[in-house]
Amino acid sequence: YARVTGVQTCALPIYYAVSVSDFWRRWHITLSSFFRDYLYIPLGGNRKNWALNMLIVWLLTGLWHGASWNFVLWGLYYFVFLMLEKMY
Repeated sequence: YARVTGVQTCALPIYYAVSVSDFWRRWHITLSSFFRDYLYIPLGGNRKNWALNMLIVWLLTGLWHGASWNFVLWGLYYFVFLMLEKMY
């Protein structure tokens, strides 16, 4: 739509992501590193209960963004897309 109307868009590298996980890695580099190093890996990472570990991380990521149900649902939203991406 922007090309048709002649509007200049921002060409940030994050928008060239090829997957949901790639987008998130590019968008919040320090936040995702913090959650990976201090929460996901101590919970067991990919070695045990990785889906539960991901759910916990994304619920807390939602709470980090704001203490309301909207942000908790936002965390669940990304969790679902990341699980779909891992399964397929």
